[in-house]
Amino acid sequence: MVFLASACDWADERQNHPPPLHTNPLHFSGTFLQLVPEAHSQWTQTQWARLFCYFRTLGVKQLIIQWSAFNDQNSTFPYGPGLPVIRPELKTVLELADQYKIKLYVGLNHDAGYWKRIGLDVHSVKTYLQNLNEKNVQLARISTPFLQSHRSFSGWYITDEIDDVNWNTKEKRELLINYLQSLSSQLHQLTPGKKIALSGFSNAALSPEQMTEFWYDLLSRTPIDVILFQDGVGVHKLTLEQLPAYVDAVHWATEFAHKKFYVIVEVFQQIAGSPINNQPFKAVPAPLDRILKQMKIASLYSPELWAFSIPDYMTPDAGDDARHLFGYFRAQRNLAQAIDRYNRNKRHQHNSLSSSEAISSAN
Repeated sequence: MVFLASACDWADERQNHPPPLHTNPLHFSGTFLQLVPEAHSQWTQTQWARLFCYFRTLGVKQLIIQWSAFNDQNSTFPYGPGLPVIRPELKTVLELADQYKIKLYVGLNHDAGYWKRIGLDVHSVKTYLQNLNEKNVQLARISTPFLQSHRSFSGWYITDEIDDVNWNTKEKRELLINYLQSLSSQLHQLTPGKKIALSGFSNAALSPEQMTEFWYDLLSRTPIDVILFQDGVGVHKLTLEQLPAYVDAVHWATEFAHKKFYVIVEVFQQIAGSPINNQPFKAVPAPLDRILKQMKIASLYSPELWAFSIPDYMTPDAGDDARHLFGYFRAQRNLAQAIDRYNRNKRHQHNSLSSSEAISSAN
């Protein structure tokens, strides 16, 4: 499938007056996409093409589809005793990722009851994780042939997020590690050479030192390849003052365990939902100055920055505040590319001068 370049031109021309440049040209190279059947099944190919043009404009090179089955209902990958019916929107995403050379990590089963179930007693959690493991492996097994046909498919994302509240007893921690070890091993067997990614966050329930110990124990005993740490600022789990110590803690755990580490910058601000009130979750794009502070902290530890999430909070189609963020980071990306070109030219001039001096000396 080839998508018209006019959608990309349209995306670029929407931004005529970007805000002033920041002195540090940080940008996001990864983000998440939450496929919601009720919404995305209605999208046209033009809408999908426009989204990927936004990704290209911002320099996004990696994308995680957060889940591929939602509550075993309305699934992006409906699965059962027969072969799955691959929904058109997922096919479109994979084809566009192929076209734009974006590395794609595919999430597994999402269970909206996950947080409630992992808070139960040890026996109940053990049974739940065993069933979840079977569902995830089944989903991955029937999805693999389809995914392997796309060069953008780079690995799996384990949808279950890891916090520092529910796994603090020895018994529950062992259950978690056994679950992740079993699931990751089977995913590696299904798709050799593909990476497995996992994300987590902190509620500041453990000290930074305890966080390092917890994550090192988990990572040293499981074949997970990539850890993405959610900074938690958007949902008020960590403050900007607390953030450096906790990012540093998980970063050291990944260093000791020889895993890749990235920081997810939450580019939204929660305004409703638990623990703020009893209303459904609601968020809006975060203020730019706060995002820049988050990025500055994250960049000290993360070789590439991830945003949660560009489709929801940082495109011209998501409202005025999101359009403002898109314009700013578009300008930042342009600045970064200009600096790269300048440095390449300087290196080329230096190499040419060195070659000329060497020839003159020889003569």
